[in-house]
Amino acid sequence: MPLPTLPPVPEFPLHGFPEKVADYWRAAAAALAVPVEYVAVPGLALLGAAVGRSRAAGVKPGYEEVPLFWVAVIAPPGSTKSASLGSARAPLAKAERAWMETHRKEVTRFDAEADRHAGRVKDWKAGGCEGEPPTPPRRSAAAGQSSPTV
Repeated sequence: MPLPTLPPVPEFPLHGFPEKVADYWRAAAAALAVPVEYVAVPGLALLGAAVGRSRAAGVKPGYEEVPLFWVAVIAPPGSTKSASLGSARAPLAKAERAWMETHRKEVTRFDAEADRHAGRVKDWKAGGCEGEPPTPPRRSAAAGQSSPTV
């Protein structure tokens, strides 16, 4: 028995997203020669994950929903679903690399300051502990005191 004919899929509502996001999704889909939904649907889930619980929509008094989505792109094998997901995730991966590089530099800086502090403490102790002890270095947010916000 043949499957029933399905109605056409409505156009993805790109107009509901910031222009830069919609333009990126359009361009990525065009570059991969896939429908924009292949990039936008996983992109929507990634945006929701990036926002996390830092924002919520008030549905009714006392009830809020955070932007966490479960999505699926359903298409035949070999239809560029994985490449579309990679394109949707590319801006997040770029930001993640920048955060990691900043973190690495801050940890290196903190480690150097901690070594200098250990030397100052040693000198302070050798000098009979006169005056206030040297102030230890402080970790910055990038060095691990708190997580970055998106």
